[in-house]
Amino acid sequence: MKLSGSMVRRLMRRHRVTMRDIKAKHQISLKRIREVRTGGVEGFFAAEWIFLITGQWPDNQVTKVN
Repeated sequence: MKLSGSMVRRLMRRHRVTMRDIKAKHQISLKRIREVRTGGVEGFFAAEWIFLITGQWPDNQVTKVN
């Protein structure tokens, strides 16, 4: 799994999560958050960042079918 920097920024906007929110809730430095927002992440870290932003692990997300 890969999560690009632009996808991280898009997820944060969609879920209305700021860098300061992530820092306060998960004790991650602003420097690290900026690195991820710029360069993205791969593997387990991508799933972990989705959890940090959305509050749900990617496996537990249900897609809506119309």
